Amino acid sequence: MNEIEVKQREFFERQLEQINRELQELEEEIDCDLDHELGEVNVFAKGTNIHKRIHRDE
Repeated sequence: MNEIEVKQREFFERQLEQINRELQELEEEIDCDLDHELGEVNVFAKGTNIHKRIHRDE
């Protein structure tokens, strides 16, 4: 590998590490948001036909 290839590889490895960190943060954020949203949907659905249908299907 010549010097340019080494520098390109190092650059892309750093970019990949940054992307992976950002992806991990987004996945954690989505998990939290989804848990929160599902909790709200469950509370909202109680007392409605949706809630009754869900429990009838179980």
